[in-house]
Parts: sequence; C-alpha cells; structure tokens
Amino acid sequence: MRPFGHHGLGALQEADEAGDLDRAGLASLRRLDRRLGQSVAVVGPEAVRGQVAAISGFGGYWDRQAELTLPVLAATGARDVMIHAYATYAMSQRLPDAKVVLYSDAGHGFLFQHAEDFAVEVNTFLDH
Repeated sequence: MRPFGHHGLGALQEADEAGDLDRAGLASLRRLDRRLGQSVAVVGPEAVRGQVAAISGFGGYWDRQAELTLPVLAATGARDVMIHAYATYAMSQRLPDAKVVLYSDAGHGFLFQHAEDFAVEVNTFLDH
C-alpha cells in the first residue's frame, strides 16, 4: 500500500494545480512519500497497543503550564489536522512567557514546509 492510499500523490498534485496546496507543503509530502516508499519499518499490533497504553495513561500537563517560567516558543500550522491551531494559542495564554508562530498555509509539518523561516524564528528566540 502506498503511503497516501490508492490515490498517492496524484490527488495532491491535482489539488496543487487548483491552487489548494502550498508548493512548499507539496514538496514536503513528496519527500515523505519517497522516504516511506523506501522504508522497511513495520508498525505491528504490539507497537500500536503500546502507543495506545502510553497515550491513555498520560495525565496531561494542561493544569501545570503556568509553572513553566522559562520562555516558550510555540509554533504550528493553521491547517494542522492533528493539533488544532487554537490549541497552540490556548496553551500560549496559560504560559507566563510564550511566543506563538503560526504558519497560515501549513499543516502539521510546518517545520518542513517552512524550514528556513522556522530556523530563523528558533535562532531569534534563542538569541533573546
């Protein structure tokens, strides 16, 4: 099975031609498609059960965020389907010293889609 289902990158290329996808995002997906196509890694049922157990046993950190007194850089893509951009904003409101960077045309892989811009943000953040 191909990483993006039976449609592969064809559906993504059609969306890009229609102007629905950012070119940097499509390039990131192409790189991922190549890597996954060459991968021999297998995620079996035991690994899935382990992840489910770890996630369900995690008590969370939401109520403890205010304890973080160090500066926090929180970045996300506005089109992230795994972690909604509002969650990043809401988290930043609970942190005493947070900066949010939102990439309006990016998804969960914003740091791959905007690697150079994000590197500048990180370096600027670390320099202050």
